[in-house]
Amino acid sequence: MRDRVRRLAALRRWHRRLGLPLALWLAWLAASGVALNHGAALGLDRRPLPSWLAESLYGVAVEPPQGVALDELWLGVAGETLFAGERPVDRCSRLVGAARSGELVYAACPEAVYALTRNGELVEAMTAGLPGVVASFGRCGELPCLVSGDTTFALDPVRLVWVPHPASPQVAPAAPPPPDLLPRLAARAVPAEFTWERLVRDLHSGALFGLGPWLADLFAVGLVLLSALGFALWRLSSPRGRRA
Repeated sequence: MRDRVRRLAALRRWHRRLGLPLALWLAWLAASGVALNHGAALGLDRRPLPSWLAESLYGVAVEPPQGVALDELWLGVAGETLFAGERPVDRCSRLVGAARSGELVYAACPEAVYALTRNGELVEAMTAGLPGVVASFGRCGELPCLVSGDTTFALDPVRLVWVPHPASPQVAPAAPPPPDLLPRLAARAVPAEFTWERLVRDLHSGALFGLGPWLADLFAVGLVLLSALGFALWRLSSPRGRRA
């Protein structure tokens, strides 16, 4: 009798020790699975990870955004998006240059030039009519101008066409974003593939820690052991087990 009681106590103790972590693990798998099934509706596929989290978990080197400061307006690219201050303008692989001309501000990407108000509101996106890929952008006198190939072109303010110009553009120096904008822009500088959806998926599968299928194997073995302990408890607690 005493031997059966000792065995029951030991089995219950190990059943609890194994059951609690497996229950928590199963709860995480269920919750993360539901989140992944509804990732698009929850916006997980569109929300980038914070830069510190992408750096610490994935080793992503997130460089602080660089751009151009024109008086009170900062223009730059973060996460392949052109920003005028905190206002997103359009997709842009990199900022080639920016210049102020008259009442407008111009920002150039390799394949587009954007005319903006001094507050950063988009007035016009000039893609058609460019002489080619924009290699450099600045100001020639009072006119916005760009370099494409080996030729400088200035914007004709009347016809709104780019015409050859003899001078080279005066390029505004690079400048970091204002301190109040830096945290928000740094988050956008994280590569697009590092989203909350990827983090949840990698935690769900164990890929983040390099465990992969071993994690599933460990979980399966734990369930088998938990079931065996439960069966042993049932057997010892049954009338036949009591007689034994």
